[in-house]
Amino acid sequence: MGRNEVVAMPSDSESLFVERLLGHEQVSSSNESVPQFLWALYLSERDFIKHHEVQRTQASNILAAIAAGLVVAIGSGEMSPQVGLIISIMLIAIGLFGYLFCGKLYALIQLHAERSYQYLGALEGAVPELRIKAYKAAAESKHSKRFKFFGPFKLNRIWLRFHLLVLVVGLVCAFVYGSVLWPNIQEAAWQLGENVTEMIARSGN
Repeated sequence: MGRNEVVAMPSDSESLFVERLLGHEQVSSSNESVPQFLWALYLSERDFIKHHEVQRTQASNILAAIAAGLVVAIGSGEMSPQVGLIISIMLIAIGLFGYLFCGKLYALIQLHAERSYQYLGALEGAVPELRIKAYKAAAESKHSKRFKFFGPFKLNRIWLRFHLLVLVVGLVCAFVYGSVLWPNIQEAAWQLGENVTEMIARSGN
């Protein structure tokens, strides 16, 4: 497989992947080049994981700042119910978008992680003396014993629950302001119905 073949791969056209592979020797069928190619693939997948982690952190920080400002505005109590309802709807939209966005990025992170583990397995198969799986299992065992409390916690769950919290806050505020505005909404709907009925009656005459 030559350089042009690597660039033309439609399933791995991302720039990080291409740059990683182009920085290595051309891959041939020799035993020396196969481990190098597998290692390049592994590093590329880890780069994608870092990239998606940065995306998730930046997006969550921006959405958290906006949501905090909106909550402070609601807490000030210096706004009309109409404005409060609009802000509540904005909170709902922010929470829903953050949940879906972070969930999608987590799925991509897991995809690239699984790929990287597959490449490590293939690398150990090509060079058994590396003992990658044994070192990985030992590290995981030592880590689980050292961090018994924090080990079960998943960062992805924290991110997702944070955005769900913003969504719930928006729903609660929307319910409160909607209850205040409900008599006005009923009156407006009744008036609209009367106007439509009157227009239909006039058109019939």
